[in-house]
This record gives sequence, C-alpha cells and structure tokens, in this order.
Amino acid sequence: MKTPLTALASVTLTILLGSVLAAEPQTVTAKVVGISDGDTLTVLDAANVQTNIRLNGIDAPEAKQDFGSRAKEALSGKVFGRELRLVKRDVDRYGRTVADVYVGERLINRELVAEGFAWHYVKYAPHDKELAAAEASAREQKLGLWADPAPIAPWDFRKPATMPTVPGMVYVTTKGKKYHTATCRHLNASATAIPLDEAKKTREPCKACRPGE
Repeated sequence: MKTPLTALASVTLTILLGSVLAAEPQTVTAKVVGISDGDTLTVLDAANVQTNIRLNGIDAPEAKQDFGSRAKEALSGKVFGRELRLVKRDVDRYGRTVADVYVGERLINRELVAEGFAWHYVKYAPHDKELAAAEASAREQKLGLWADPAPIAPWDFRKPATMPTVPGMVYVTTKGKKYHTATCRHLNASATAIPLDEAKKTREPCKACRPGE
C-alpha cells in the first residue's frame, strides 16, 4: 500500500514525464507538393492533409529581392517531389508549421545557408551553432547571395519605409509607395534624398526599390 508521500511522488513523476514527452518535437514524413519561396513549402502527409512549412532558423531572400528566385529554385531542386522527414518546432503567426526539414540525413535548412541561399535567422534561432557556422563559411567563400558585397537581409527588406517625401523628389518602390528605405542606394551618404534622374546616372540600381516596378 502506498503512503500519501509515495503516491504524491508518483503523481509528480507522471506529470513531469508527461511534460517532457509533450515538449519533444514531433517528427512526421510527408511529400513536397509546392514551393512558395526559398524558405517555405507545402507538403502532403499520409492522410492527404496539406501543411505549409516554414524552414526553421533560416530566412531566404524575398521574391522581389536579388537572389529570391534562385533561392526558391535551390530549395525546389533539393526537395520537390521527394519524401521529407519534418521535425516540427513551432507554429508561426501565419499558421505555418516551423520545422527542420530532412531529406534522408541531410538537413536542408543548413544546406541552404551553407550554399548562400539563405541567412541564419538569428532572431528565431539564436543558439544554433550549425547555422551560424554555415553562414560564416558561405560569407567567407562569397557563395550565392554573398557574392554581393552588401546584400540586404530579408527582414530589413520587409520593414516598411519611413523616410518622408521631399518636394521635387521622386520615389518609386516595388510596393508602389512613394518612399525609399534606409538602405536604398538612391540616397546619398548623409541619407538625403536625391532626384531619381540623378540617381539613375550616378548610382547603382537600388536593391530595395527598383524604379518603375
């Protein structure tokens, strides 16, 4: 017969074990049926349920950024039509499942960063030493997007522009807003706006807001 103390200890152990098991990442297998961009895909599981997957710990260039289409092609080449092993880590604010994506023993998240198709997303994976090392290696070798001496990180690209318009100046962004971003190369060194015609003559094409798009 259990004493009250023994019974309490058993209940406590059961609760603790349940918590540990609940915290274990869920692993499933599924087939890729769609690629949205360089870090997002759609899979179909054995029950024919579709799920949108966001690759954990990385951030690939947006579609309208330089290298965006190449990042998407790289992910597609690695996973499209193949069976994946997904280690689910979280659900993001858009309802996508955040996961580590494996083809066999290959971690696709890490491969994309190592080959210069994505950044290590430090904000959401601050302690991932593998991703940090992969990005450092890609930077050093100038692989993929790192061939550009000053690539714009996608989290900066997604930030809304805040610079006010200036009389006589022209601003055209990919989203149709009449603002430049802080990293726009149509701005001079002191962040003063200059006319678009002058920018076309004296500056490299803007990475953040392409005239006419």
